Order: sequence, then C-alpha cells, then structure tokens
Amino acid sequence: MTFEQRLRNELASREKNLATLRRLIRLNESSRRTAIKSRAERALLRAKIERLKSEVDIERRLHDNTQGRLARLQAAPINTVPSFAGVLTPA
Repeated sequence: MTFEQRLRNELASREKNLATLRRLIRLNESSRRTAIKSRAERALLRAKIERLKSEVDIERRLHDNTQGRLARLQAAPINTVPSFAGVLTPA
C-alpha cells in the first residue's frame, strides 16, 4: 500500500468518525430536549455533548491535517525524493 493510499484511507476514516460523532451529538441533544426530570441527568447529558463536541474539533483538525498532507503529496512532482544529505553522518 502506497503512502497516498494510506492517507486516503486515513482521510476516509476521519470523515466516518466525524459523521458518527455528529450523529451522536444530535441524538444526545434531542434526548436533552425530551422530558428529563432530574437535574443530574441534564448535567450528565450536557457534559457528554460538550465532550463529543471537543472530540469533533480534534477529529476535524486531524482530518484537515490529513487532507493537507494528501494535497501536498499530490502536488509534489512524481519522481521527487526528499534529500537527506548532511542529515546522516557515518558511524
């Protein structure tokens, strides 16, 4: 599997994770709007929704980073190999 294929797979996985997290947020927000009697239950749902929203933010950043890496890879000339001259020294 090439590096580009791995990035494409990672990107697809990130998109799937984002969709799942957003669906969970919608479900929890609709549960919050229903007749929940105790204050503790409302507080737990609010905390869960906030945690899911922060996970969405993290996942979105990872998705954007992966998308950027894939775009840079596709923009690079095909036969370009990074130069490591001077990085490695003989033992």
